[in-house]
Amino acid sequence: MDKSNIDQYYIQLNIVEEKLEELDKERANQLLDQLFMIKPVRLKWYLVKGKLMLKEGKSVDAVMEFLLDKCAPWYLYEGVEEFFQFLSVLSEYKGDFLESRRYTFWLNRLKEVFQGIRGKNDQIVEEKNEWGKKILEMNTIEPLEIEKLKELYYITGNIYLYLLWEEVGRQLYEKEGQTRPWILEKVNAGYFYERLISQEENVFIVMITSISDEIDCQLAAWALKELGKKVFLLEKPVMQNEKNGEILENSPKVLLKEKKGIVTIKVWDRGEKEGDNRGKILEYIVNNYTKDGLATVLGSGLLIDQMAMSREMKPKLERLTQAEADYLEENIAVGRYGDYLAYIAHIYKMSKTEVENALLKKPTCRFSIIIPCRDGIHTLHSTLKTCLHQSYKGSYEVVVSDNWDMDGGGNPYL
Repeated sequence: MDKSNIDQYYIQLNIVEEKLEELDKERANQLLDQLFMIKPVRLKWYLVKGKLMLKEGKSVDAVMEFLLDKCAPWYLYEGVEEFFQFLSVLSEYKGDFLESRRYTFWLNRLKEVFQGIRGKNDQIVEEKNEWGKKILEMNTIEPLEIEKLKELYYITGNIYLYLLWEEVGRQLYEKEGQTRPWILEKVNAGYFYERLISQEENVFIVMITSISDEIDCQLAAWALKELGKKVFLLEKPVMQNEKNGEILENSPKVLLKEKKGIVTIKVWDRGEKEGDNRGKILEYIVNNYTKDGLATVLGSGLLIDQMAMSREMKPKLERLTQAEADYLEENIAVGRYGDYLAYIAHIYKMSKTEVENALLKKPTCRFSIIIPCRDGIHTLHSTLKTCLHQSYKGSYEVVVSDNWDMDGGGNPYL
């Protein structure tokens, strides 16, 4: 569409929105259906449709579910501000004030990055840091402190730290939390959660990027230690020079210092050309302190991504949790370092030997054709005929998966 058509499109949407209370529901839907035919569908259309759904008597939960996958907030484009404001209001209407504050914080972060409007989130960030300092100075932590910290991590979007402290409250104080289902549905969040609740011995490495996440990382190390994990805390890098008397080639062993159950390790930085010794430290920890050559890594998304891109680290370091918008990459992400087969073994609850044997197992046919067909039974017959009526005369197999998720929707009969 050219600019004049786009302007006209928004004018018509605004008219429908302004007259929602006056318009007959059927007529309003007809007008929106007509505008829906104009592609691409704008975010504003979904917002107006959501408001119409409320008028039709649909539940707030249904409207929020309809809206949640309609916005890609990588930047502040047309409709994003109204989108977050609407979700914040809907959350407050439900009585979920924590969720409402999270949307407001997220919107303010967008404005800070793309419009230069600063200061609106400062109070929450300062409160989180002050609360963190207070907890680090305590000998014992009461459930009230944990609840407050959880809330602040949730509001600021540090969802994996929220999940961590939720588990601390559950295991240490038998306090039933309210883990948000959408968090565990995120890529590999379930794996991280299983590592937290696992009774097996597993190693966690927490990496401080800079002073901005130092308190969060120290708190994460403390929480993991309380859950019975073997924890290594890599300090923020210090530029190496001749005066400090230690050299980068020193074995990480001489840089280890254990205090209150947490092993802290110095990180030296030799500058842009030679970099730091984090890679050597990770390798040393995995080789000397793990049973299966695998450790779970926590650090800012930006740091883990940067490290994983290096030629030396790429084979062993991998970010597991999904990347968010660039302006949220200072939040803590989860990765793994070490043996990939050990990682696969954890996922499938097998031994590493069983995984190796499965990989080395002699195939029973030449190749496999995999057909995922969620809600696609109407085309499956033709697809199978195509697979079977081939000129190839050797052995092969056809594997059909309905990809049906009882909780996530879909119909196994369609």
